[in-house]
Amino acid sequence: MEGPNSGNIRLLQEFDTKLFADSVEWCPLEGSRELLLCGTYQLDEGQAEQNPEAAAFQVRVGKLYLLKLTNCRECPQLFQQLCIETPGILDIKWGQTVEDGHPVFALVNAAGEVTVNKVSDHGCSVSKISAVDLGVECLGLSLDWSNRVNSG
Repeated sequence: MEGPNSGNIRLLQEFDTKLFADSVEWCPLEGSRELLLCGTYQLDEGQAEQNPEAAAFQVRVGKLYLLKLTNCRECPQLFQQLCIETPGILDIKWGQTVEDGHPVFALVNAAGEVTVNKVSDHGCSVSKISAVDLGVECLGLSLDWSNRVNSG
């Protein structure tokens, strides 16, 4: 890297998501800010080649990674806590509140599903709280929380 500040930049770590990283979100909640979600998305072009009749229905695959940042001053590190194979993930958003003391997040996937999930066991597990099926013909590209608590 070249430029006036290139001497200030150094690589700390690399992480291969295997698929295209489409959504990356740090948890904004106090006490859980070390948690990072990464959702991946990729069109499975091999499916259409294997089954030409299914070519009209594109298969989008993905993974949900939950990573945790260690707070080592000299060399902070991200550790993969879990990886879940899913339909392609199009967006992820952390909630601004907790469920039973655990941070929650929502995601929308390429199968037309919006799920609300909670992270527990100190960032080692994810469980689905709720789901809404948009239908396979619907592709939710983005989501946002409607938090009217602080609407002034």
